[in-house]
Amino acid sequence: MKKSLISTASLDLETVKHLMALATERLDEGYATSLRGHTCATLFFEPSTRTRLSFELAAQHMEMNVLNFNVKTSSLTKGESFEDTLDTLMAMEVEAVILRHKEDGLHERLLGYVGDELSIINAGSGVTDHPTQALLDALTLYHLVDDDMDRLCNLTIGIVGDLRHSRVASAHIALAKIMGWNLVLIAPDELQTFHDPTEHSNINTSDSLKETLPQLDVVMALRLQKERLGEGESCEKAQALVESLQITEALMNSYAQPECKVMHPGPINWGVELGHCLSGRHNPRTLMQQQVRNGVAIRMAALEWCLNNPEVVEEDVNPAL
Repeated sequence: MKKSLISTASLDLETVKHLMALATERLDEGYATSLRGHTCATLFFEPSTRTRLSFELAAQHMEMNVLNFNVKTSSLTKGESFEDTLDTLMAMEVEAVILRHKEDGLHERLLGYVGDELSIINAGSGVTDHPTQALLDALTLYHLVDDDMDRLCNLTIGIVGDLRHSRVASAHIALAKIMGWNLVLIAPDELQTFHDPTEHSNINTSDSLKETLPQLDVVMALRLQKERLGEGESCEKAQALVESLQITEALMNSYAQPECKVMHPGPINWGVELGHCLSGRHNPRTLMQQQVRNGVAIRMAALEWCLNNPEVVEEDVNPAL
């Protein structure tokens, strides 16, 4: 029986800890043979660099066969349905489909069609979710606090920028509910999330980056999701709002704690959401390179969890978690 990873909210704390333990093993040991001979296909209906390449590299590290599905040259352009496409892939003994699509709810619909015959892994869905991004960010934070789960769950994390149109923000809201850490959503009303944070005492909102920075252990910037702006939303106004929340080295030095770190899921628009002085692979303030590295490990863990179907029991989980 195969598992699917469709939404962040569907995970529980033990599963998150288990996935982080698997990913930590992969970081320590590198390649694994547990999925040798299994086959996955990547179906990306939106542009991607980090997510797509890290999934492909993760599968290769697990010695899987990887089919890079070209949407533009597939029979979907001739009117074939998603269901027929999945039937075709399953007939070819594909066992996992890694799917990114702009349509919210598509992953759930397809899961209802395939059941446990095929693993569906959400590589980004509309504005609602991006579970492996949230998980890799959690893994990055876990290593930041020296693999101490208590410290991890007591962090205060700020997310700033275009929250309204961001699936990363949605995934992090769901993960904060699971992990219990303090999350502050920083944006003006026009870009603030549609989620109601008042339901959870550990999630709050703010419209002032300067006032919020001193209480943060980590601040994550988000780009303006221009491709997801709705009818009547001004791109120019939204862009100006994101620029007004730009995180710069001077701002960090003036308002943030000395150990406060900067994250970004990418791609980064330098000079818009992040100042140019924060660029560079070895900037001590930033964790973006660690996020990318951890992305390969967490996606190895996700593939193994979905296809090897290990039980989540105390003995499986790293005691440090």
